[in-house]
Order: sequence, then C-alpha cells, then structure tokens
Amino acid sequence: MKKLIIFDLDGTLLDTLTDITNSVNDTLKHYGKSLRTEEEIKYLLGFGPQHLIEKSFDKSFSEEEFKEVYKFYDERYALNQNIFTKPYSGIIELLNILKKDYLLAVCSNKQDHLTKSLIKTVFPNLFSVVVGANPYQRKPNPEMPNYIMEKLNVTPKETLFIGDTSVDIKTALNAKIDVVAVLWGFRKKADLVAFNPNAFIKEPLELLELLKKRFNN
Repeated sequence: MKKLIIFDLDGTLLDTLTDITNSVNDTLKHYGKSLRTEEEIKYLLGFGPQHLIEKSFDKSFSEEEFKEVYKFYDERYALNQNIFTKPYSGIIELLNILKKDYLLAVCSNKQDHLTKSLIKTVFPNLFSVVVGANPYQRKPNPEMPNYIMEKLNVTPKETLFIGDTSVDIKTALNAKIDVVAVLWGFRKKADLVAFNPNAFIKEPLELLELLKKRFNN
C-alpha cells in the first residue's frame, strides 16, 4: 500500500521550459554566445544547473568560471521563474484528489530555494516536504528521496516516485522505490523505455487508476 508520492518538479508538475530557456538565453547573450531553442534546452534539463549551463555554452568551465556564469543565470532565473511557468493540465486536480489519501512531496534538481519558492507560489499547502539540490545531493543520488521518506516515517515499499526523465527513474531505482514515468514532460517514451520504469502515463489523472489497480491492490 502506497502512503507517499514524491514528484519531480520541472517537466512533471510544472512546465518551466520557456522561463528556463529565456534565462539561459539571457545568460548566453550576456556572454556573447549563440542563443538556444526551447527544443535544445528541453533535452538539457533534469541533470542540474552545471550540466544545463555547460551544455548550453558547449564548453566545460573551471570552478571559478562556473560560479560567475551560474550567478548571472541564477539571478536571471529568479526574476523569470514564474512568468510563463504553469502547472500541466490536470495536475492541480490530481494533487487535490491525492492529498486526501497520500502524503505528497517534491524532489527536484533545481536549487532548493527556487524549488521551495515555486511550490509555495503555485501549489500552496499541498506538499508535506519540498526539497531541491543544495544542500542535498542531486538526483540520481537517492539522498533527497531518502531524506523525504525518513522525515515522513515512510518505507521505500510505501513510496512512489513520479518523474519525466531517466534521472528520475534512476533516482527511484537507487532509492529502491517504484517509479512512474510521465509522457507530458521533457522526454518521449522512446527516451525512457530502456530505463524500465514500473509504468508510463500520458495524462496526470491516469495516475489515480494506476494506483488503484497496480500499486494498492
């Protein structure tokens, strides 16, 4: 019987692609680099900010270089993060239904302060625990889901992870919890099949039937 459902943020709960792309492009423009399309940025998401910035710039940075560039990006994204960002269709309805029977949490590779800020603004009072990277290790390291389970006194067997990338699937496997891959986010099914999630869903409300038939029988 599942008691806790942990959600990824970007590409799972929220469509953040336009605001992230605009912030990356503000940063690229500031440093005189070519801009990126949303389609390019989409496939760079899920691995954390250093991967996003280095791949967008198409170069590796020294630690000091990255700190400088990331500081600019972080400031731009803090300004842009909630301009075009919105919940995917059906997400708020799903969360309100799930909240009646399950503990809900968020686990994101986005910086912790930005993760908490977005959740507080878009989904007030829906989640028991919200964590992002720094001070925690980024996914696929299982530190964040393990912290959530420990804080809520729930076992891996009682937990389900919901995400849209291979990083989310690997995180769940590393934490020894079941995982459902969503197909409305930043990856296609063909990108995820090889990672063997427990199930795929195409629409948020499909999770309700899946919980009833597969995970809580």
